[in-house]
Amino acid sequence: MLQSNTLRRSTLAVLAATLTVGMVACGKSTPANAVTAVAVAAVSTDNQMTVGETATATANVTATGTAAKTVTWSTSAPAVASINSSTGAIVALTVGTTTITAKSTFDATKTASITLKVVAGGTTTTPTPAFNVRFGTAAATAATGFTNDTGAAFNGTSGWITEATAKATTKAPLDMTTAGRFRDPLGVDKANIVQGLKPEQYGMILMDCGSCSASTQKGPAAWEYKVNSGKYDVIVSVGDADKRNIDSTHLINVEGVSVVPSTAATAGSVKEYTKASISVTDGFLTVDSIGGTNTKINYIKVVPSAVQ
Repeated sequence: MLQSNTLRRSTLAVLAATLTVGMVACGKSTPANAVTAVAVAAVSTDNQMTVGETATATANVTATGTAAKTVTWSTSAPAVASINSSTGAIVALTVGTTTITAKSTFDATKTASITLKVVAGGTTTTPTPAFNVRFGTAAATAATGFTNDTGAAFNGTSGWITEATAKATTKAPLDMTTAGRFRDPLGVDKANIVQGLKPEQYGMILMDCGSCSASTQKGPAAWEYKVNSGKYDVIVSVGDADKRNIDSTHLINVEGVSVVPSTAATAGSVKEYTKASISVTDGFLTVDSIGGTNTKINYIKVVPSAVQ
């Protein structure tokens, strides 16, 4: 079997089978020595190593009489993976595929093989720790456990970009500060504001307000946040605590995955939506409202998924 020195896998393959040899005496066939070790049954899912990894191949050989329980090892592509002919020590050298063969030293006609694939070594990353971001204006009441985003343009780490460049290699930063709102439950309009919401639900940024005045219309926009590659669970809140505003059809995608389905606004409705195990592979968590109308995002909570 192949046992990875890096503990990457305890077993790559098991060699198993039966071969029998005999002696001829006085014209009769007389059983002499039996050797067990032929066809390969894979134990790992892929018989795979990464470049630079080392492992050891062993043949599980049983024999009777004086038959040797040893094999000679060879590789069909020594440039891909080398192997010590006697010890079975393997070194993965370059990307490719090779056949590892064990040959009985007692009977050279008896062999067993496995196909070994060598792949490029990957970099394992740990997902970014959990974080919470609330959207709105600088005047918004503080929300415990949240950082504030008031619409600043993307700075290489986080911020707003044009919707057209969401997930693009080249991003177009977009200042969305004039698209921020804060519905003060204690202000002059408090009669029109839903009471009793969480502090983070009174702020918002209007991601795609087509009906806004020219001075405040900045979208459609998307939001990006730099994270390590991995899988994340997200909670997104959308809505407007002002009961007079029902001109929205909220819709949010995270990494192209629908989190908030197309939802027509109702008076004073602010609601959370949850989606688990969203994959990020390019280093940025991207939030867009493509397909929505005047989507108002209040906050986002991001937690690494339990299963990566």
